[in-house]
Amino acid sequence: MRRSRGNLTTGALVDFTGLSRPTVTKRLDRLYAADCVEYLHEPTALWRLVEDPR
Repeated sequence: MRRSRGNLTTGALVDFTGLSRPTVTKRLDRLYAADCVEYLHEPTALWRLVEDPR
């Protein structure tokens, strides 16, 4: 995810990256576990990068 894109859904990330939905979901799960992304809205699966995850 690039900052210029803002919040993105899982589906938008699949379209943007060209990766499969399971691959994107697994990577988002890892980023979420590491506090690098926030899960904003469950029904739409909206994600946002954390400002500084360190």
